[in-house]
Amino acid sequence: DSRTSYRSKAYSIARDMGIKSAERSIFLDNVQTKEAVSAQIARAVKVAKEKGKAIAIGHPSKATIATLAEIAPQILDEGVQLVFASAIVD
Repeated sequence: DSRTSYRSKAYSIARDMGIKSAERSIFLDNVQTKEAVSAQIARAVKVAKEKGKAIAIGHPSKATIATLAEIAPQILDEGVQLVFASAIVD
């Protein structure tokens, strides 16, 4: 569930039905600047370290792609593995 609406019920309904599901932890690019995306990535890394996983979603914008490309090696150095969301759905 992307949780782009505060009224979203997809995750809770899927869970109630016994369907494997997950929901977004962090939205990367509400503000599409390199600085804002970088701050959101840092939040996602923090959540992943605290909870063992995090799902970060965003758009394929120039700021998001450039920032992810630049920061990905640092994320890996911090011991956080980047995977598709489907790999951590339970």
